[in-house]
Amino acid sequence: MARKNITNLHNFATDRDRIYIAHLNVRSLSGSSDSLCQFFFHDKFDVLILTETWLTSETPDDEFLFDGFKLFRRDRPNGSPHGGILVYAREGLNPKLLEDFPNNTFQKLEILPFTIGSPFCKCMTILATYRPPDTPATDTNSFHETLSRNCKNDTLIIGDVNLNLLNKTDSKSKFIKNLQCMNFHQFITEPTRITEHSSSLIDHIHCNARHRISKASVLHVSVSDHSLIWCSIYNNKTSPSSQKQIPPVQLHYRTQIHMIDPTTMLEDAEKIFKKMPTSDDPVIAYNEFETTTSDFINKHLPLKTYRPYKTKKKPWMNAGNLELIKERDYFYAQAVNTQSEDHWRIFRFFRNLVKKIIQKQKREFYCSKIKQLHDAPKQLWC
Repeated sequence: MARKNITNLHNFATDRDRIYIAHLNVRSLSGSSDSLCQFFFHDKFDVLILTETWLTSETPDDEFLFDGFKLFRRDRPNGSPHGGILVYAREGLNPKLLEDFPNNTFQKLEILPFTIGSPFCKCMTILATYRPPDTPATDTNSFHETLSRNCKNDTLIIGDVNLNLLNKTDSKSKFIKNLQCMNFHQFITEPTRITEHSSSLIDHIHCNARHRISKASVLHVSVSDHSLIWCSIYNNKTSPSSQKQIPPVQLHYRTQIHMIDPTTMLEDAEKIFKKMPTSDDPVIAYNEFETTTSDFINKHLPLKTYRPYKTKKKPWMNAGNLELIKERDYFYAQAVNTQSEDHWRIFRFFRNLVKKIIQKQKREFYCSKIKQLHDAPKQLWC
C-alpha cells in the first residue's frame, strides 16, 4: 500500500488567487530550520509565522533569510532563550512592520504586528501572537485595549495562545470572550497539539472579517509537537468572483565578476575612452556617454532576472536524509491516526535519528569547508 505523507503540500496551495497564511510553534528554530525548508518554501505559503523560535539577539538573520521573502523578528527581551516570533512574508504583498504598536505594555504576551497589502489585496493587519501559559490577566486587558485602539481595519490574530478550546473552561476565558465581543471569529476546530496521551486546540486563527477567509485547517507535521495551522484569504479588494492574481516577485542581478572575460572587457573599455563625446552641447555629450557606458555594462555584466521562490537545497542534505525525513513523517502520521504506543516509539526513534544525522553532516560540511579554504580566507567568508 502506498504511503500517504501527512505533510501533503505538493497539491496544497494551488489556488494562487488566494493568499496562504500559516503558523507553526517550532520550539527552537535553530534545530528545525533544515527540516522546515524542505517543504515550507516551495511556493506554498505567502506568509509563514513561527513562534517559540528560541532565538536571541546574538543569532544573526543571515541564517534564516530566503529570497523573495521579508523577514521580521521579535526575540524575547533580556536574552531569554525561549519564546520569540519570526515572520516570513512574500515581498509581493508589500509587508510592513507596525512600528508604533505598543508592545512594551505587556509583561509576558508576545506580539509581532505587521500589515500586508498590494494593488490586488486589500490591506490586512496580522498579529503574530505567542501567549505563554503564565500570562497574567493584566496582559489580557492591555491586549484588548490595544487591539481596539490600533486595529481599525481587517485584522487577523494567529499563533499559539495556550488556551485549549476543547476545554470548556479555556473556551470561556476572558481572552476568548473579549475577542468574540469585538466580532472576532475563531476558525480552527481540530486539535493542534497531539501527543500519546492527550490532544488540545491551543493554536488559533481569529479574524474580524469572516468574509475574507476562504478556508482554514490543520496540517499535522513531524517537525514540531505542534501541528501547523493555516488559512487562505481572498487577495482581491472586491468579491471572490473577480479574483486577480498577485504579480510574481522578480529579482535582478548582474553576472558575477568571475564569469567575465577580462581581456575582451579591457579592450572594449579602451574603445570607450578613445571614443569620447565630441559635442559642445553638454546634454548631448552626456547622453552619448551614458549610452556608450550602458552598452558596455550590459554587454559584459548583463542583467538577469529570476523568480526566487524555490528554496536552495542545503549542501549537507542528501537523498538519504530526505528518505529518512519521509520515514519520520510517515510514522508520525501513523502515530497521530492510531495513537499506538508502538508507532509513537518508532516515530521518536526516527525523529531523533534525523536530527542527529543532519547535525553531524552539517558539522562535517562546515569543518571540511574551513579546512579546504584555510589558505583562502576571502573565499571562506564570501
